[in-house]
Amino acid sequence: MAGEFIDLRRVAQSTGKEERWAIGDRIPDTVSGVIFAPPERPSAMCLAILRGDVLGRSLQTSHYRYSWNGSEIASIYAFDNAGHEINPKELGIEAEAVVA
Repeated sequence: MAGEFIDLRRVAQSTGKEERWAIGDRIPDTVSGVIFAPPERPSAMCLAILRGDVLGRSLQTSHYRYSWNGSEIASIYAFDNAGHEINPKELGIEAEAVVA
């Protein structure tokens, strides 16, 4: 992936809807994407791609099975070489970044 990305991770989670929309309106059309911290997991970093031409060829990797207990995802199983199980509560910690 290559392109120009705007870093919005320092925008406060408490920023109101109108102000967030105003920020979005000021993003130039030439920008490839936006980096931001999602409100659901402020320790994470997300990337929104605004122009598909910045993406390279995709490669298929692991598949995941999500186990729902009726109120939340209780576990995530990775269909990879290790076949490991992921505790979803550990996905938001600062020490390790896991994409699922």
